[in-house]
Amino acid sequence: MGRKENKTLDKYTKSKSKIDISSHSDKTIQLKKKRGIPVPIFIKKSIENFSEKEEKQSYLTFGTYLFRILSNSQFIDEIKLEKILEFIRENNYPMFVSILLNLDKIDFFNDTFLKLHTNKKLQYYINSVRPTQFQTDLILKKDLSQQEFISDYKEALFSSRSDIEIKDLEERCKKLVDMCFSQNKFHIVFLDGHGRTLYFLLDFIRKRYKEEKIEKQFTLEIVEIDETIHEFHHKFFPKSDDIIKIKCIHDDIFQRVENKDAIYYFNFCGLKEVVDTVLNLTAFHKIKYFMEKNKNKNMLSFSILHHKNIEEYKYFKSHTECFSDDRGDFKTFII
Repeated sequence: MGRKENKTLDKYTKSKSKIDISSHSDKTIQLKKKRGIPVPIFIKKSIENFSEKEEKQSYLTFGTYLFRILSNSQFIDEIKLEKILEFIRENNYPMFVSILLNLDKIDFFNDTFLKLHTNKKLQYYINSVRPTQFQTDLILKKDLSQQEFISDYKEALFSSRSDIEIKDLEERCKKLVDMCFSQNKFHIVFLDGHGRTLYFLLDFIRKRYKEEKIEKQFTLEIVEIDETIHEFHHKFFPKSDDIIKIKCIHDDIFQRVENKDAIYYFNFCGLKEVVDTVLNLTAFHKIKYFMEKNKNKNMLSFSILHHKNIEEYKYFKSHTECFSDDRGDFKTFII
């Protein structure tokens, strides 16, 4: 995959994160030598051989193998990326999601396949922090259980993140859950991208419920103003159960800040963007106003990458509790 082995990722996945293409069966590699073989049959047979191996490797290992072959072979079909992903989706859905969300981490895709078989740039297919239209169009509404989401989609969600990022997010989510229970709140309103925050919140809340035998249902409310990202949430995120109710809301989070029984987690790239065009107010102004009205303990994270939001950082540093100041360009405060 062209990256260092991710020790933190290994904590969340049972599969290897280090690629070993040579371990795939000779039968699969020989298959591509046959003239005129249809791509769907090649992919189906490759997945079957991958699944039969006793020592499981990561789905991205398979993705690297697959795009290496497709980049250097002749098939009877015209090779379209959407069709390739659809064929993988039909045969192994967790594998499909892992490849879809981590195309930029797959060798032979960006440097070979993308140039040979597409006319789009990599940014069209993938964004590291938010779902693209391409991803949203291909993802299916599966009504996953929360247990399936936690156990089957770890690699999909965390393969592209560094050890520091994963650890930081894990600590933020644990703190957020602890804040809820210490304030006797059973409702979190938050922003999310592909579902990494949701993953950790589900995991921590479910463990806490099991340990303390809590009966009251918890609510996780994911608010998203962008229609494409909201659609991705609606299709990919798991369904509610008796322990946790999951609500995907298409709205501006600042229009939903009146619930005093909820804990809010504001997670932004920046705070200078205007979020109220009528009053010309930025996210920074809105959060300051929220802090005046809401006396619960809530959470705020934002980036100071490229020296942006420095004045805002100084304000929250002096007026609130700084929870995470270790991750360089990404800061978290209890507000």
